[in-house]
Amino acid sequence: MSPKLPAKGTLTSNTPTRATQSSSSNPRTPNNPQTVVASSSTSRPGETSGTPVRTDLQPRVTVSRSPTGAAMVSKSARRPLEDYWICADVRLPAADTQGFRIVKGRRYVDVPDGHSVLVAIDPDMGLYRATLTSERDPSGPVLQLDPQSKIWRPLPASGETLLLRSADDLNAELDGHTKMMDESAALARELQSAWYALNGQEGERTAIVKYEVQYHRHLAAVDKCLDFYLREQISLLLYQGITTYEADLFKIQLRRFETLCRIMRAGDRRKLIDMPPRTQVTPEQHRSNAGYLKGKLALLRKRQIIADELLHKSQYNQNVFSEWGYDPMEIHKDTADWMQSKCQVLAAEQRVSSPLYLSLSFSETTLAFLDVDAIPLEARIPVLSDLLEQCTSIKNSFEHLETPSGSVHASYRQEIVDAISSFENTLEDRLALYHRDLESVPLLPSSDQSIDFDFIPAQRANEPESLPTRMFRSKHNGVHKIRLGRPRRGAADEELMDVMHPHKPAEILQTYERREGEWHRRVATPKKSLSKLTTEAEQHLAMSDQYLREAWQKEAAKHNASGIVDELVTKAIVLDDLIPQIEKAPNPSAINVGPVVQRLRQDSQRLRNDAEAIRIRLFKDKSYLSADRVVHLISLDELRVKRIQRRQPLGKGANKEFLDTYLLSDRHTGERLWEAHFHYPEAGTPARDFNDRGGHLKTLDQARKGVSSQRRDEQAGRPHVAIWRLTLDRKTAQKIFDLAS
Repeated sequence: MSPKLPAKGTLTSNTPTRATQSSSSNPRTPNNPQTVVASSSTSRPGETSGTPVRTDLQPRVTVSRSPTGAAMVSKSARRPLEDYWICADVRLPAADTQGFRIVKGRRYVDVPDGHSVLVAIDPDMGLYRATLTSERDPSGPVLQLDPQSKIWRPLPASGETLLLRSADDLNAELDGHTKMMDESAALARELQSAWYALNGQEGERTAIVKYEVQYHRHLAAVDKCLDFYLREQISLLLYQGITTYEADLFKIQLRRFETLCRIMRAGDRRKLIDMPPRTQVTPEQHRSNAGYLKGKLALLRKRQIIADELLHKSQYNQNVFSEWGYDPMEIHKDTADWMQSKCQVLAAEQRVSSPLYLSLSFSETTLAFLDVDAIPLEARIPVLSDLLEQCTSIKNSFEHLETPSGSVHASYRQEIVDAISSFENTLEDRLALYHRDLESVPLLPSSDQSIDFDFIPAQRANEPESLPTRMFRSKHNGVHKIRLGRPRRGAADEELMDVMHPHKPAEILQTYERREGEWHRRVATPKKSLSKLTTEAEQHLAMSDQYLREAWQKEAAKHNASGIVDELVTKAIVLDDLIPQIEKAPNPSAINVGPVVQRLRQDSQRLRNDAEAIRIRLFKDKSYLSADRVVHLISLDELRVKRIQRRQPLGKGANKEFLDTYLLSDRHTGERLWEAHFHYPEAGTPARDFNDRGGHLKTLDQARKGVSSQRRDEQAGRPHVAIWRLTLDRKTAQKIFDLAS
């Protein structure tokens, strides 16, 4: 049965287990060297075990007193730390509070010089040593955590001796931390009662502020206790044993988690009082909200690290933590809300609307990601690939948003770009996770599969009941985007899709209709006089050359292709929309509108053609790997494929396989672009039956390097391409095979 958390709404005063017994019962007296057994049991030094310790198995580890009265522990390593470095190919997860990177129950830590090692508890002394996977007991150097850097460092090389604090010192400091936490928690409970008594009344906001301030003080007290446990890890492991130490640390982390939840819940209530729903929000309120959310996001990041650690090290599940209002997606939703408020301020101060449009696009992208785990498994990789492309395009647009150099607006823009980059990393990590989950699936989802299905979003706290929602891929301005909508029937019984405003759920943001088998945005056209329409047409036509010059400049600067296409096709659509309006407008003077209509059609097509030409040229960037780009270029007959290597033997024995190499070149210029590699179990295996996840793209520079070298680049912080971008699904592979034949 899973262990139960403390009851919701209470703050327990349980303190972590004391590090040692009182000095009167502690056998570590000065000048009295002794054997120490510090295993996974909870027995303290000096307590009698139920089973006598066999003399021949007693560890050769000693704790003794130095002339200054401090204790010392000594035991030499058999081999240097370098012998325990793991292969750079190993992909490790993020480090937890103690610096552990846990993979399938094994603990890896970072050590000096950018390397990592596997560690395990030495059964003789109860401390962490570097070890090898083949060892039963660790034989490497004893390692000590640096709480600040999370790097584990070997004990001093000369005899591997470490000074330890006395039990009395440790107990005295721990008692101080316990007292501070208990007192701050008691005061916080009193302030909570005062707040609840004023719920919905005048004075509630003031009571909330007092409550928040006190809980921040309580959090500081708990953090100091955590720092104590990390700083004194060696001493506490020796005196307590690993089981008690880990249990104490778990309790502290649980208290930190609960405290952070309480702080954020109170803050959200305070902001709700400041900005009631369905009221007009002023720029100054947006500025205040952005400041609040910036602070909350820092707390959310801290809470997420703790939650990941607690979920990994216990039998708890996410539903248990939801009792405190925990939702791992809250950080992304609040990031979108923060950006919306920040862009409202930026737009108001600069008197431009582009930040508002971009922040709205980011909110839509974020909203689609929140429920990615609720959509069909086979759709997740294609959806995430599209969301990542949308995210990259939005970031690129913000990066090139004009702001005065060195101004506060430039700093706003950089904050926004950093936030989008963080979300971009989240999308890439989730893509990599799904690819790993599908490693045993012979047929990966095709990158160009249809996205148009209903699903039920996850039910979140304090939100209306989730209703069936349609996720679909729309075509707008020549660019495909993932959207969420509510289907309905129109006046002519046609199928329509309403996309709701991400920040105003009851408001329809856009309506889409099916045209030519794809979802397109429905745009209402106001009625205007012929004279006004022809004047507008001439004005837009006069700008076509300028639009193209700006697009070519952005191409030269390597702007995002989707962003350039979006801008040019937007201009083309304006010309398209003018044509039927001019043709249908009242024309009592029988003015010949044919020439202007013809020019509108010609310029619209010119803008579209140049937009696609720019996209093709940017997609042929040989330094960038993307299966999606290859699919697009193949569909436009822009690539030539030639098999340049057939069934080259690789490896030996059980690892032997055979490699086919295809060269992908520009069909028009003959320029070599990329290579596609396919690995086979046998020399006679049919082309389509390559190994699972055995088809991938490589740059020409990477052509002679394996995936392991790319992972080494990744871990060393050198420029690299994420592994998921290299994978080719079998449908795309077949297109490559067909071109080669």
